[in-house]
Amino acid sequence: MSATTTVAMNGLLNAEYFDLRSELVGDCFRIFVATPAGLQQGKYPVVYLADGNGAFPLAMAIQRLLAWGGEIPPAFVVGVGYPTEAGYASAVAKRNRDYVPTEGGAYARAVLGESATAGASAFLRFLIEELKPTLQERYPIDSEDATFFGSSLAGLFGAWTLLNAPSTFQKYILASPTISWNDEEVWDWEQSYSVEQQDLPASVFVSAGSLETAEEGRKNALEICAKNPLLRSRVEGMIAWFDEHGWPRTTELAPEFVDRLRARNYPRLKIHCHNMPDETHMSVPPAVLSRGLRYVFNQWQPA
Repeated sequence: MSATTTVAMNGLLNAEYFDLRSELVGDCFRIFVATPAGLQQGKYPVVYLADGNGAFPLAMAIQRLLAWGGEIPPAFVVGVGYPTEAGYASAVAKRNRDYVPTEGGAYARAVLGESATAGASAFLRFLIEELKPTLQERYPIDSEDATFFGSSLAGLFGAWTLLNAPSTFQKYILASPTISWNDEEVWDWEQSYSVEQQDLPASVFVSAGSLETAEEGRKNALEICAKNPLLRSRVEGMIAWFDEHGWPRTTELAPEFVDRLRARNYPRLKIHCHNMPDETHMSVPPAVLSRGLRYVFNQWQPA
């Protein structure tokens, strides 16, 4: 494992990045870090973001606005991304490796392409054994107050981590998690956890958009094909697969997942699902981040 020196991000206040080589994954990650405004003595919470190349500036802005308004505490925001200059396609190929927890067979190849490999275990070890110690050496981070945010496939990784290594983070915010993965394999993970464990110490916020039902999801996918040439071929393949094998559930799965975990009556589990009206798979992350951060930091409670 080796880390480069930090580079200031031009135009983003109190934000920088460094590249970190992972021996466990066998690849290099770009780590984006936003420092709390008015940094003082003491340690700060940290919010970890998957898909850091895109999610970092969004989450940094939302977190800072909420902190400035006193709605959540100041915190470090850490985006985990990739040092690729090849654009969107290259980053997607790597996320399809790092966020996939199990082999998905023909489903995975149809939906994600040949870049889909079950690399989540190695990626999780990278977070725990390589990234976290590096950050704690460089920044005044509270190792006992870590939040994970992931959307879509990264939300699947978050759900898998919650049910396999929950102490990795103390708080989880999952936006439209792809827990339909591999014929809803998530229920096997949940059942195994409940047999082996008596508690699940975490604060968890789960959400999806109301426009992520099968009918609305197909309609939105057709719009993407018509308007985004970059994604057209991949989305067309997904549409064909889902039309033949059945469209995944997203809007419906989020509350089912939460209800199943709540029914276990884990003493230290705080969990809530709040699906967002009028949001699609692509539009929902900002709304989930805003509501989710306030929920896991105990600044908003559902009515």
